[in-house]
Amino acid sequence: MESRLENMSITNTEDIKHHTTEQTNFVATQAQHAMSEKIQNTEEKLEHCIRHEAERMNESQASSFQQLGSTLQETRTQIKEVKENQVKTQGRNRNVMSFILKDD
Repeated sequence: MESRLENMSITNTEDIKHHTTEQTNFVATQAQHAMSEKIQNTEEKLEHCIRHEAERMNESQASSFQQLGSTLQETRTQIKEVKENQVKTQGRNRNVMSFILKDD
C-alpha cells in the first residue's frame, strides 16, 4: 500500500510539474506576443514622429533658403545701386575737376 501511495504521489507531483510547465509556457508565449505587439506599435509611433519631424525640418529649411534668396537679391540690388552711384559720383567729380582746371 505504501508503494502504491508513493507511486500516486510521484504521479501527482509529475502531473503538477507538467501542468505548471504548460501554464508557464502559455503565459510566456502570451507575454512574448504582447511585447512584440508593443514593440511594433512603438516602432510605428517612432517612425511617424521621425517622418513628421523631418517634414517640419524640410519646411523650415525651405523657408530659410527662401529668406536667404530674398536677402541675396536685395543685397545684389543694393550693390548694383552703389556701383551706379559710384559711377555717377566719379563722373561728377571729373566734371568738377575739369571745371576747376578750366578756371585756373
